Amino acid sequence: MNNWKMLTFLAVAMILISFLPGCTENTNNNTSTKKTITIWHTFPENSKEKEIFEKSIEAYKASHPKVNIKVEAQVYSSAIDKFIVHAKAGDAPDIIRIPNDRLGGVAEMGYLEDLTPYMTPAHQQTYVQFTITAMKYKNKLYGLPASYDCMALLYNKKMFDLAGVPYPTENMSIEEFVNIAKRLTNSQQSGFNMPVTDPYWWFPFQYGFGGYIFDENMKLGINTKGSIDAVNFTINRLVKVEKIIPEGVDKTKMGDNFKKNKAAMIIDGPWEITNYLDAEIDCGIVPLPKVNETGRRVAPMVGVKGYSMYSGSKCKEEAFELMKYLTSLEVVLEFARNASTIPSVKAAFNDPLVKSNKIIAGYNAQADIAGGKAILMPTVPQMSAVWGPVTSALESINTGGDPAVKLAEAQADIEKQING
Repeated sequence: MNNWKMLTFLAVAMILISFLPGCTENTNNNTSTKKTITIWHTFPENSKEKEIFEKSIEAYKASHPKVNIKVEAQVYSSAIDKFIVHAKAGDAPDIIRIPNDRLGGVAEMGYLEDLTPYMTPAHQQTYVQFTITAMKYKNKLYGLPASYDCMALLYNKKMFDLAGVPYPTENMSIEEFVNIAKRLTNSQQSGFNMPVTDPYWWFPFQYGFGGYIFDENMKLGINTKGSIDAVNFTINRLVKVEKIIPEGVDKTKMGDNFKKNKAAMIIDGPWEITNYLDAEIDCGIVPLPKVNETGRRVAPMVGVKGYSMYSGSKCKEEAFELMKYLTSLEVVLEFARNASTIPSVKAAFNDPLVKSNKIIAGYNAQADIAGGKAILMPTVPQMSAVWGPVTSALESINTGGDPAVKLAEAQADIEKQING
C-alpha cells in the first residue's frame, strides 16, 4: 500500500471511529485530554423530564470541565434491544437509562457492569431500599435507581359529584368498588375503564386474587386459581356481566374516555397525569381496592428506572460519577418538584414541595402498599417470555375462550420459551 492510500485509509478509519458510541478521548489545543462519555436516555420528546435531564447534564458539564458528555435520545420501547445490538458489536454507550424489568436479561448477557465495587454502604443507604433491590440481579448491583412508579386508581371528581357518589377511599373493598362503578354507569358513561387484555393492567388483579407471575422459587403461576379468578373478575364480570367496562377499551380509548368525562374511574400511571390535568380533569388518586377473600389488595407492580453502565466502557470511573450525580438528591429533587416523579432518594421525601405534591403522595401511597418483593417488577430475564403468551390468552378469553384452558396454554408456552 502506497503512502497516499495509507493516509486515506487512516483518515476514513478515524472518521468512522468518531461516530461510535462509548467513551473517547479528545485532545484540545492545550494538549490536555478530555474524555467523552456517551449516555442514552429515554425521556419523551418535549417532556418536562427531558428538559430537566438536559439541564442536569449541562450543570454537570459546567462543574466537570475535563469531561464531555454526548447525549443521545432513544425510543423507550426499543432502547434496550438497540443497546444489546451495540453491545454485541462492542460500541454501546457508556451509560443507558434502563427499567428494572429489562436489567436482568442484559446483565445475564454480560453487557452491564457490576456496580457493587463502586458503592459504599453510606451511598447505598441514601436510596429507598426496594429501589436498590430492584436494580440487583443475582445479588449484584447493575444500576443506580433514579425513580420509581406504579399505577393507581384515578377518579374524576366532577363525575362523582354530579352523581352524588362518595369518592373512593383506600379502605374500599373490591365489592364496594364494583358497586360504585355500577352507580356511575349509564348509557352516556361508564363507571370504570381499563384495557382488560393488557397484562400490565391484569397483573395487579392477579396479585389481589391470590395469583402470581413467579414465586420466590421462580415457579411460574399463570394458571393458578388466583390467576383464573382474576381474569374471571376483570373480563367475565366487569365486561361481560356487569358491563361496567365497555367492550373494546384499550389504553388510548381509556385515556380519551377519562378526558372526555365518559369514564369515572381508570387505572393509570403518573406518566399520564399531565394529559388529564391539561384536559381540566379534577383528578383524585387513591390506592386500588382490597379483595376480602384473599386479604390482598389489587396491587400494580412497582417499576424502577435508573442508569446502568456498559461493561465494555473505557471510562468507567467517569461514567459512575455521572450516574451518581443523576441519581443524587439534587437531581431527583428537580424531577420530583417539577415533573412529579417519585424520587429514589429517601431524603427527598423531607422536602416541603415533595411533601405537598398530591400526585407524588397519591402514587407513593399505592407504592407503599404495593412495595415488596412479591409485586416488584421482576428483574429476572424470564420475565420477557411472559408478556406475549399472557396477552394472547387474555385476548382469547375476551372473545369467549375458557380462562382455565387459555391460561394453561399460556403457562405452557412461557415454560417452553424459558426452558428452550
